[in-house]
Parts: sequence; C-alpha cells; structure tokens
Amino acid sequence: MWLSGGLLKLIFYWLPHFQLLFTHDECCFYDANSVLLVNRFQSRHTTYHVRKIEKKKNSTSENATSNHYRPFNPYSLSFEFKKLTYVYQEFEGKFEKLSGLDRDSTIHDLGLLGKCGSIRETERSARRDVYGPNELSLPSDSFTTLLISEMLDPFYIFQAFSFCLWILDGYYCYAFVILATSCCSIVAEMVQTQNNQRKLRETVSSSNDEITLFYNTFANNTRTVPIKELIPGDVIVLSSSQIGSSMPCDAFLIEGQCIVDESMLTGESLPVIKTSTPRNAANHDLYGDKKHARHTLYSGTKILQVKNIGCEQVTAVVLRTGFSTTKGKLIRSILYPPPLDYQFEQDSYKFVGLLAIVACFGVAYTFITKLARGIPLYHVVLNALDLVTIVVPPALPAAMSIGRIVAQGRLEAKRIFCTSPRSINVAGSIDCVCFDKTGTLTEPDFSMRGVVPCSNDSHQFRPIVSDASTRELDSNEHLTIGMASCHSIVTIDGRSLGDPLDLKMFEFTGWKLRRSSESESSCVEVESPDRSARVAVVKQFSFCSGLQRMSVISKRWDTDECYVYCKGSPEIILSLSNADTVPEDYNVILHRYTSAGYRVIAVAFKPLRSTRSRDIETTERDDAESALNFLGFVVFENRLKAETASVIDKLNEAAIKVVMVTGDNESTALTVAKNCGIVRADSRVVKINIDECSNNVYFTNHADEKSLTKSEFSSDTDNSRIMNHEYLVKNNIVFSLTRSTWVQLKRIKDSKGLHNVIRRGAVFARMSPDHKQQLVEELQNLDYRVAMTGDGANDCGALRVAHAGISLSDSESSIAAPFTSRGDSIACVLDVVRQGRAALVTSFGLFKYMAAYSLTQFLSVLLLYSVESNLTDVQFLYIDLFVISSLAFFFGQTEALDEEDSPMHRRPPTDRLLNAETMLGLGSQMLLVGLFQCYSLWELRNEDWFVPFDANLNDALDEDAASAGCYENYTVFVVSSLQYVILAIVFSTGWPYRKPVWTNREFMISSIILSAFTVYLAIGPNAILADWFELVVPEEFNFKFTLLTNAAMNFFIALFTDYSTQQLSFY
Repeated sequence: MWLSGGLLKLIFYWLPHFQLLFTHDECCFYDANSVLLVNRFQSRHTTYHVRKIEKKKNSTSENATSNHYRPFNPYSLSFEFKKLTYVYQEFEGKFEKLSGLDRDSTIHDLGLLGKCGSIRETERSARRDVYGPNELSLPSDSFTTLLISEMLDPFYIFQAFSFCLWILDGYYCYAFVILATSCCSIVAEMVQTQNNQRKLRETVSSSNDEITLFYNTFANNTRTVPIKELIPGDVIVLSSSQIGSSMPCDAFLIEGQCIVDESMLTGESLPVIKTSTPRNAANHDLYGDKKHARHTLYSGTKILQVKNIGCEQVTAVVLRTGFSTTKGKLIRSILYPPPLDYQFEQDSYKFVGLLAIVACFGVAYTFITKLARGIPLYHVVLNALDLVTIVVPPALPAAMSIGRIVAQGRLEAKRIFCTSPRSINVAGSIDCVCFDKTGTLTEPDFSMRGVVPCSNDSHQFRPIVSDASTRELDSNEHLTIGMASCHSIVTIDGRSLGDPLDLKMFEFTGWKLRRSSESESSCVEVESPDRSARVAVVKQFSFCSGLQRMSVISKRWDTDECYVYCKGSPEIILSLSNADTVPEDYNVILHRYTSAGYRVIAVAFKPLRSTRSRDIETTERDDAESALNFLGFVVFENRLKAETASVIDKLNEAAIKVVMVTGDNESTALTVAKNCGIVRADSRVVKINIDECSNNVYFTNHADEKSLTKSEFSSDTDNSRIMNHEYLVKNNIVFSLTRSTWVQLKRIKDSKGLHNVIRRGAVFARMSPDHKQQLVEELQNLDYRVAMTGDGANDCGALRVAHAGISLSDSESSIAAPFTSRGDSIACVLDVVRQGRAALVTSFGLFKYMAAYSLTQFLSVLLLYSVESNLTDVQFLYIDLFVISSLAFFFGQTEALDEEDSPMHRRPPTDRLLNAETMLGLGSQMLLVGLFQCYSLWELRNEDWFVPFDANLNDALDEDAASAGCYENYTVFVVSSLQYVILAIVFSTGWPYRKPVWTNREFMISSIILSAFTVYLAIGPNAILADWFELVVPEEFNFKFTLLTNAAMNFFIALFTDYSTQQLSFY
C-alpha cells in the first residue's frame, strides 16, 4: 500500500469495492466480516458499496427481528445500508430489510398486543439492540471530517497535483493564486454542506422528548419513556398533550380516534380521521399499509385532535421506528436521491476521457521530440505533465454549474423554487408535460351547480335543484342526509376543515355540524337547519382513490334507525346499486353534465337491519357498500383557470406533448381537455375499452352526437390499422382511456400496442396515484423527457419519478418535487422549460468553451515547445484567471428567450454532447484556431527582422531567472488571448433558446475590455507590463497590425462557421 506512495490507498478510498476484491476472499455469510452491495437503479445506474457485517449472539428466546411471538436465530448477522438495517434470514439464505410489526402481522395479533400492553422489559432490551434508537440521526460532520472529505475529492486531488507541478516548473504566482481559489471553494462547499445538514436536522427535530407507554393493561399501569427508546411492539398512549406535535413513529390505532394533518406526506393540509380497528377477534387479515391506512398513524404527521370514543384512553401499537417509518423513508429519499438519467452529464464524463486521451498523445509527442533534441529528462517530464493540467481544465466542474445557478436565481425571482439544481438542465430537454386536472388546470375551489335527485316512486330523474333552501329536496330526505353526513369534515377550534368538495356539498344542504362530547360513540353529528332531524355518523369508511368512493353508517336519533350512505364516482355507484333503483336515462343525464365539463358524484344508500353497536362495529366495507339504492347526482362546477388555455396553446406550438392524467370522470376530463386545448379542435378522439375476459380491444369514436355507442372501428382490420402509429399521426387521432383499460393494457403486455396508446394518449381518466406514476414511467421508457405538474396528494408519486416534477402546492409536498411554485398558475411550467432550456444551452456552450480553451492552450504550448519556449507564469495567470474566469462567469448571464421575443422553439435543445452537430461545431472552431496560430507563426518567420528563439543562448534550462519570452511567445500569446474571447462569443450565441449575446451587458463589456487590453499588450505596452508578462514586442508595426487582422478574420469566419453549423443541426 505504501509502496505506491499512497496512490493505491487513495484509489481504494474512491473505489472501496476494489479494496474488498483485492484484500478479501469470498466465503459463506457466517464467516464473512464484510459484504459487497451492488445497487442498481432502473438497469441504467450501478453503484458499489462495502459494509461491515455485525455479529450478535442473542440471549433471549424471542425474535426481535420480526414479530414478538417468533423464536430468535442463534446468531444474528446484520449490516446497515442507507440508514436501514438488513438481517440474515437463515431459512431463506439471504439478507432482508429489518421489518417491524408491519410485516406478517394480522390485525388480530395487533389487537391482542394492544390489549396486553407493552412487551416485557427483557424483550424490550433485546429489541433495542436490534432496532436501535427511535431517532432520525442525521449527519453532523465536524469541520475536520468535512475538510478531509473535500480535500480527497478527485477534483481537488488533481488540483493538488497540478499545484506541485506548477511549483516545480517555476509558475509560483499562478500556482498560489489557483491554490487560494481552491481553498475558498473548499471552505464555501463545507459551509454549504454544514448549512444543509443543519436545515435537515431542524426539519426532522421533534418537539416532544417523552411519550407515555401503556405497560400493563390489566394493571392499568403507564410510564413515561424517552421517544428514542420506543421499539416495535410498544403500546403508546395518546392524549391531549400530544395535540400540535408530530407522531414519533408509525403506529396502529387500537382504541379511540385521532384527527391528523398528513400534509408532510401528501402535500394537502387537510384533516384525516384515523379510527381504531373493529373489535373483531376473527380478523386474521395481514396488515397492509394501503389497506389499513385509516387505522395507521404515520410518523411526522401532526396530531390535531384525540378522542377516547368508547374507551378509557387512546392507544396504538408501534409498528415501525427510526428510518423505517414513513417520515424516515422521506428523509432517506432526500439523503439518497435517485440518480438522474441525464445524458449530457454522462457524455461530459466521456468527453473528459477523450480530452485525457488527447493529453496522452501530447505527452508522448513531448517525450519523443524533446528527448530527441537532448533536453534533460527532468524538464521533459515537467513539460509533458504540464500538458495534462492544460488539456483537462481544473475549473471545468465549477464552470458547468454557472448556468444552473443563474437559472435557479431567475426562477426564484418568479417564486419558483428548486431543491435539485441539476434538475434545471434536465427540464431544458422536456418534450412531454403531464397535468393533473382539478386544482392544476382548473380552479382548486368547486362551486355547486346543483343536485339531480331521483324520484322515489318512478325512479326517474327530476329537474336539477340549484338551491336547497327552496325545499325541493324535502321529498328526497335520504339524499339530503347522505350529502350532510357522508363526508370527512371535522371541526377543530371552531373551524370546519375538510376536502373542498365535501365542504361545498355540506354547505349546500344548510345542515350544521354538532359538537359531540368525547364520551359519545359517534364520529360526528349533523343537525338539520330547523333542528328537526339529528344524525350521528357511527362508522366511516374513508375515501379511497383505488375504490373511488367513501361511505358512512349513520344513525337517526329520532327513529333509532341506521343507514349506509355512499358517494363516489358514478360508474362505481352504478355497479354497487340495485338495478331497479337506477333510472333508465342514467347514462344520458350523466353524459349531459360530464360533457359540459361538470364534475358529477353519485349518492346511494341502504337501510341496515341491525342497529346494535357490536353489529355495526363488525360490519365490513364490502358488505356495507352493496345492494344500494340509487339517490341521485351531485353536480359541481370546476372552471378552468384563466391562463390554462393560453399555456396549453404555447406548449402545443412548441410541439411538446401534453397529457391530462386525472382521477375524474372520462367525459368530464375530455370536455376540459377540449376546452383548454389538450385535445385540439381538429383531433379525432377515440376511446379505448378492453374486454376483461377476451382481451379484445374496442375503439369508440368520441363525438358530440347523441349516440354514445357509435363505433367506427369495429372490424379486426380496422383495429390493427388504428394501432399503427403512422396511421394515427396521419389522421390526427388521439386516445382517451380509463384506469381499467390501462390496467388491462399493462396486463396484456402488448408492448407495441401499449406504446402506441401512450404516444397518442391525450386523456387518462380515473387514474389512481400509482397509475399516474406508472404512466410517467412508461413515457420515460419511450425516451420522453417528462414533466409532471400537480397540486397535491394524488400526484406525489408521479412528481417524484418525473424528470421535472412541478408542484403547485406551497406545503410540504415540495419535498416530492424538485420544483415548487408558490403560485397556483401553470404558467410556471413555461418558466421552468424556458429557463431549463437556457441553462442547458449555457451548460453546453460553457462545456464547449472550456474544452476549446483547453485545446487552444494545449496547441499553443505544443507550438512553443517546438522552439523550447512556453507561456510565462503571468501569461498563464492572465489567460486562466482574468480572461477565462471572467468570461465563463458572465457567460451564463444571458437571459432566456421570453414570450415577447419569440415563441418557444418546436425542438428542445439536445442533451447529447457526443453528437455530430456538437463535434462538428467544436471541431471546426478548433481547426480555425490551429490554422490562425500556425499561419501567424508562419508570417512571423517570413519577416526579415525575425530571429529564431535559441533556448541555449537564453540559458532557459539552467537558470530559474531566465525568460521564455521571445517573438514566437509574443505571437502565440497575442493570437491565442484574442481567440479565447472569440470562442466565448461564438459559443454564447444560444439561439433560439437565449436572447442575443449583445443583450448580456456584463459579458460584452468584459469581452471588450479584455480584447482592448490584449490589443494594448500587442501594440506597445509600457515597460513594466512588458517585463511582467515577459513579452518580446517587435518594433515593426506592420506585423502587429497583421496579427490583429488575423484575429479579426478569425472572429468573422468563426461566427459564420458557427451559424452554418447551427443551421445544419436544425435541418
């Protein structure tokens, strides 16, 4: 290890799995002390990690790695990875993630555990050893640790190598200036890292330090323990003292009721009622997060209210602790974000590799030519290694971030905040945008259009009722009670909180929420305006996006009768209702309102035979929501936002695919899509349906005619033709489908058909959060760069996986998306795309500029090496620190092309660096650079007064004070210094994504000043500057004029070449 001078140790630090392979042998798990982890992400990214295996001998007879009733293994092997513990399962012969009581536990088991109280102290001790403390321990690195970590970064190691080389080569001034800037950069990054760690720790900090533990139910004993000592299996007591605080763990509610705010998870600051599990001893269903979400209190959610309904105290069983909790998962997603599939970044690494290969050729050339001329080996090695530091520019990573930083600042000025700056460049290549409907394309608030009741006798629809105060609903008492009781509204501190749709519906009835005492068994009570009727909700089945409905069991105090009231999507309520209660014109009336863009909810009910509390408590959801009697429709109006249509039009003009993905009714979604321009007026909309039994695909032409079953594509020949992509594009056909069709398409696994549906899909209705995420992932698989725009809970999954997730919510849902707009306008999508395009073009231009600068300097040094000269210390300092740094800094200040200047171009900028257009543009510029440098030297050597540089006469090899200044040095320095300015102007054009370069005042001023100063140095600097730069300025003015003329010709030819290259790339 030490024979390599520490180089091998450094390589092992960067690539620890290499050290493991070199120093360890493969063996069985029980003999191993280290494990090699291969982490793959979407089969595109692979990383390697080495972790130490911990071995523990357990002294108890119960298993702390799973449920409390399972035996321990004799030995426990485990390791930690990304804040999670993995334990070895002997029977399966593999490591598995350490689980709490959320795995393989039945509801019956959890209920028994809640009644028996917390586990024994001996077992608690054993479990603490396995699960560790219940805390989200976040990195808090010391100054020394951060300093060492930063200094061992490959970039700074290369800087250190370059510094030593420059010192040995006599470039003292340049070396110490670069050292100072590197130190400042290290300190700045350390401060930023410490600030990020501090902010994250403040985010996860808990206001409570202790919690009450239900230690023995039979003895009614409780004791207070620190929160960090909680373990799965503990039974905690929730009381009014916890109101306003966050849940310290994931827990299953055993007794009582809680109201929580889950905005930390969903992004919607709405109260959610959590109820205890029914007291059914025969409930042997396995616990599931989604299935039993209404009984689960999640870590990080805020407790708003605690009610000990029908019990002495509210208790819950701890399921998960630490980083295994829901909040822990969220924090881990921040600490370990998934790698961005960013082609430009991958290509940049490959291009740096190409530059390194060029450097190797330069090193070989230097060795061969200089050794052939008899130059001492020491100087040959220094000169050769100098080329490496020239070709691979140390400032490249810093320069690449300039465009993102500028774009981030401009987005923040528009109240759009970005938590992942790398996503800004990704947003520049967006060619598909998915929109949620409600609250995104339409206004977040609903207004009641009215109620369409069903006649009790004839089972026919009556005219719509727009005002409940007219008493037209008196004959439909159950419809009114259903609207007044079937909701999730709660009263906290005198305010009614809940879903906006529920609030509008309840307000329409005129009924009032009645404040019930904690001793009462009802969830909520409602009372009619005249107080003649009072209804108590005794059980609630919360709304589930997968089921598309919610229901309640309500009890009337005047008759002591119980009824089930259910509301949800019209399709689902229709399937749950008795056919003889459904009007014959059900589909016609439904289509009338949905095709007009209204949102429609259906309501149904049924009486319960038994009113006993025990029977009600044990009623299953499937039993309650069956054989219902249809009551009518509730119609809501949800207007488009004022700017929606114009934004969609601009996206369409830019040839960006626009998709609506919503949980709403298909007809309503199609109407909104047509009104806002997602479905254009000249498009033909075809609905897709799939028979679940035969898997036959049916296409229905969606038209505004009365016939709803009109089929234009009925034969097999037509079916195969319509699934042809070219046919779809030619006939301007777009698809509309629902979740059920989507599920069937995924199940059939017809990849060609699925891909054509996705490519031409415009409206995806009745989509659940999981299916929204699936759609985004499928679009990505088709090489779309996808942006997802949403405003809340149902969009979080899609926001996370999209290339550019844009949240219109200002709550904690910003964690789910890299972009968060503080406004509710979708115009922010245009801003993100425009700034992203400008940032991407800036990064491209800066990368090409930094590569061209390196290759230009590489060529200059090689030309000077041929005469045993070089650029001097101050010349290097002037070029790198003043010319390159200032131009690169102002390079990114050019603003994005805005709407007033020009509409967005129909083609996004390429995110591929290694393509023909980029290589042609860079190659042609480098050819011009080489030609003009060689031509200038040729003209110099043809001058009568020219005397070639003789290194021996100048004693440049033996005395450190000797100068490398000569006519050749002067010529190459002047020409190359002007070429750096020329290249910066050429590569900063950025049309058609950025404004013209002359609008960037700072960049133009710096270019003019640097050019003027270089011209001054070329024409006749004063003696002090000439000595400092070690310039040998010829007295012949004609030659000076010739050099400047060559630079001017280079400038105009370079502009023409770049323009021609850009035109070729667009055609």
